[in-house]
Amino acid sequence: MIRPAWVGRTLFIGAGIVAFANVVALGGVAYNRVGAPDSELRLSERELDRVWTEKENNGLSLTLRVQYVQDSQADSGATPLNHYSRPYWLNDAKLKEMGFPVPASLPRDTLRGWSRSLRREALFVLEFDGPTYHRLLDQSRDTARIWDSASAAHPKDAAATGAALRARTTLEHLERGESRLFVVDAGRDAAALRARYPDRGRYAIVWGRYSGWIDEVGKAPRLMGEIRDLDPLEINVPHRFRGAIGASQNPGDLASFRPMTVTVAFGKRREPWIVSVEKP
Repeated sequence: MIRPAWVGRTLFIGAGIVAFANVVALGGVAYNRVGAPDSELRLSERELDRVWTEKENNGLSLTLRVQYVQDSQADSGATPLNHYSRPYWLNDAKLKEMGFPVPASLPRDTLRGWSRSLRREALFVLEFDGPTYHRLLDQSRDTARIWDSASAAHPKDAAATGAALRARTTLEHLERGESRLFVVDAGRDAAALRARYPDRGRYAIVWGRYSGWIDEVGKAPRLMGEIRDLDPLEINVPHRFRGAIGASQNPGDLASFRPMTVTVAFGKRREPWIVSVEKP
């Protein structure tokens, strides 16, 4: 069977496009790793989720587990962590600082839909095992002590006993299981952010996108920011490290944690890669 000439040309062009895309991708990886890393964080199993993928013959990747703080001061009975990517510091003042347009003249309903439809790119600061985490740890310990005292003073009070148990459980997870990697700031100027957070072993700067949302709790609605995604959070695990990292674990099950220290570097393009894996 004689194949039409255009079929061969199409296959050739398709192969060329694939090859070009691979060259571009590899070039981007190489450029990202040129010179000294912008930062290197020594993360633990608490900050990294294992994910098996279909890529590279069922390859293994790690996903950074980032945290957000919902309020600058945690309530005595509530966890201060926010898993909905709406940190308290991404308020209207920060949004204006980053150039997010805030047309106060728009009606509330229009503003709600308009603000969420806009997505802007910015740089976000990741803090590992720093002041944010330790402040939350101190608050959680204070909360546990308060409820332990209340439970001891009123042993028949089921509400106090239950609150004490929840506070202790929250504290245990914060001490042993919760990620210590927090998104703590954002901006548009990498040099200014690095000057504000000079410790490259504790702070990494990554790209991400955010939008606005209307907080209608209280009498006066206010515009707040919501982090839509951080890029990238997933890190491919090279073959030489897969045995040390092992299989997936459940972040909610403290007994399943396999201790390890993974040094993750962030390069010129703000993209992470694994430098080393250490086991105790």
